[in-house]
Amino acid sequence: MRQRLDATSADALATHLQRLRSAADELEAMDAQALPAMARIDRDAVLFHTRAVVDAGAAMPHGVAEEAQPYAVTQLSGMYYALPDFLCTKHPVASASDAQAFIDRLAAFADALDGETARIGAAAAGGVTPPAFVLETTLHNMRALLTTPVLETGVVASLVQRAREHGIAGDWERRARKILDDQVRPALARQVDQLAQAQRHGTDDAGVWKLPDGEACYAKAIVLHTTTRWDASAIHETGLAQVAELTSRLDAVLRAQGFTAGTVAERLAALAVDERFVYPNDEQGKAQLLAEMRALVADVQQRLPELFDPLPRATLQVRAVPAAIEAGAPRGYYSSGSADGRNPAAFYVNLRDTRDWKRWYAPSFAYHEGVPGHHLQISTALESEDISMMRRALWFAAYGEGWALYAEQLADEMGLYERNPMGRVGYLQSMLFRAARLVMDTGLHARRWTREQAVDYLVHTVGETPNRSRAEVDRYCVMPAQALSYKVGHLRWNQLREASRARQGSQFDLKRFHGQALRWGAMPLDMLDGLVDLMVASGS
Repeated sequence: MRQRLDATSADALATHLQRLRSAADELEAMDAQALPAMARIDRDAVLFHTRAVVDAGAAMPHGVAEEAQPYAVTQLSGMYYALPDFLCTKHPVASASDAQAFIDRLAAFADALDGETARIGAAAAGGVTPPAFVLETTLHNMRALLTTPVLETGVVASLVQRAREHGIAGDWERRARKILDDQVRPALARQVDQLAQAQRHGTDDAGVWKLPDGEACYAKAIVLHTTTRWDASAIHETGLAQVAELTSRLDAVLRAQGFTAGTVAERLAALAVDERFVYPNDEQGKAQLLAEMRALVADVQQRLPELFDPLPRATLQVRAVPAAIEAGAPRGYYSSGSADGRNPAAFYVNLRDTRDWKRWYAPSFAYHEGVPGHHLQISTALESEDISMMRRALWFAAYGEGWALYAEQLADEMGLYERNPMGRVGYLQSMLFRAARLVMDTGLHARRWTREQAVDYLVHTVGETPNRSRAEVDRYCVMPAQALSYKVGHLRWNQLREASRARQGSQFDLKRFHGQALRWGAMPLDMLDGLVDLMVASGS
């Protein structure tokens, strides 16, 4: 299997969804009450996820069912985007068989691209195309792969370098280059042509409301990404309330630091271009940003025993986003290590334009992507002997991203900002940003906001630059409801903690709460209501 790629044709995806539907039916028929507690969580979590994926796939048949994405290829999805990054950062090259599997997967790249290309054409014929502005960015990125040596300097160089480091004999460079020239580039050119044709007939309507049965599309996306039954209207109103509360808190912190002129967003925007808080967009600035991120991770790791037991054994690295994908990539993201420990975990920092970073935002970002955020939660699950391998690999965005936001809150509660009051500004702006996304995402997809309405809201609420705001909004356009998972999950983690505190009274211990809560592994938020009972029953 390590030499293959997942099939991307419409028939293959339909077959996959039918298998998932049959599996869900079997799980539904199982007597859950007869199962031990952990097995019951396994069954319920997998059933919820499988049903949500099947429902999303039925509502958005031309897209990516597992992510509730309506489009097969965008600036943030598709084989052109995912495979080079996977080959360079995930695929091992430690033996001759590893290198051959790398070559085999590279050889399968063209067929995977052609499968997507056929689906793009079928989707367009049915009235399903990404917004024209999304296709503009996507085509820009894809044409760069065709016309510049990015693939060679990324994919081929990665294979050759790692083969050399491990003493693996073979003419790997010649073989990889031939596959790229004879197979991959022609297939990529065919996909570019198909997307360009779709762009000519596209519109700038931003939300999924424009799609056939668009309201149902968004409802299914909300279920998959938030793992709750909240509706768009309730989420929108919750977002507005959170924005008001966080804006008030930020106002107080900024005033305490002497920043009083203008609205909160205007003050944040002024700070963002204040040379005291900006990383220069040069090699020195990039190196400094990475070094500071690494120092923040090292510092907080010394404090983790105060609130966590057990701690993950896996190491965490801080790396730059690969140059081949940084134009369309988010500001940063976490990548878990392998379960066998061969590949370390990492969180990636996008260095395309370091002036878009703020020094006071770096701490909350490190705590979110690293520790006590994604790395602690995901690695604890991967290393657990209690959680099944199946569920260790299952990702629930609302649980995981909610935990990462909760980790930012914990950093504040641990006093990590006491010597860095501007770091607290970054933390509160991070929270405000996630709250604003509740408003924007529902605005785009349920209330028919335009792209510019959403951009303006982000600029005037959070103080982000127009360019940064536009990139973020474009992400929400192609990933409906994904942005909701963060703040919805954060709210539910706090609800779980307070429910545990209320049940246990003076016996409540935060360190024990964290150990017990993480012990049961990732699950849909709708299942967290029953977790307090499990924690109490297990002696928490």
